[in-house]
Amino acid sequence: MGRLGLAQQSFECALAISQATKDPHGIVFTLLDLGALTREAGHPKLAQQLLSQARDVSRTLGDRLTECQLALQIGDCLLAQGEHKAAENEMRAAKLIAQKFGARRLLAESDRGLAEIHLALGDFLAARDHAAWAAGEAEKMGAAPLLGTALRVLGTALAAGAPGDCDRGGPREVFDRAVEMLASSGAELELGRTFAAYADFEEKIGRREAAEKLRDRAFGIRRTAGLKTPDRDVVHTQEATLQ
Repeated sequence: MGRLGLAQQSFECALAISQATKDPHGIVFTLLDLGALTREAGHPKLAQQLLSQARDVSRTLGDRLTECQLALQIGDCLLAQGEHKAAENEMRAAKLIAQKFGARRLLAESDRGLAEIHLALGDFLAARDHAAWAAGEAEKMGAAPLLGTALRVLGTALAAGAPGDCDRGGPREVFDRAVEMLASSGAELELGRTFAAYADFEEKIGRREAAEKLRDRAFGIRRTAGLKTPDRDVVHTQEATLQ
């Protein structure tokens, strides 16, 4: 729902209970959630530290699928810090584990992550291919939040110049479908990212009024989450931080 402050309170309480009861599984899963929240709040380096602690504990348990989830999250943290090669290594490691265990959702997540890395590197064709595959798998599983996220990346790749997808249409059709999926599943933070990416596309093609409306919706989600709204002049570069 994007209410990060309340989520943080719950996760910290859960971590205290898990530590008091010496429950390693509880510690790992709570650190995983806290790491994701911390990254969403704009602190990827701190999030990476939390997730690395979780991975150390997870490895003592031999839980490979949880290791896979942690690699995905760490990869996202590294990507947010501009460490593209390290991020790719984490995503590919996650993909290998997911393939070994037949974890389709985690496999789709890893391709979504690889798509975002290629997008950041300017390889829009590779980004399109990874995102399209992730979207197709998410659609088969009925995983609406994952589908919406993959479509957001796909739409961004198409908007940046990747050849179109004859089945899904152009950037506007893909973004519209992403918004539909994310709104229906209540994935507010990802919906905000999609509005922001959609706004960039509309502005790029000269539809400034449409871009402004989309950006306002993205800002509204950030405010509800307890995130600072960046100045409109630096909206594309400033990281979110907790109030």
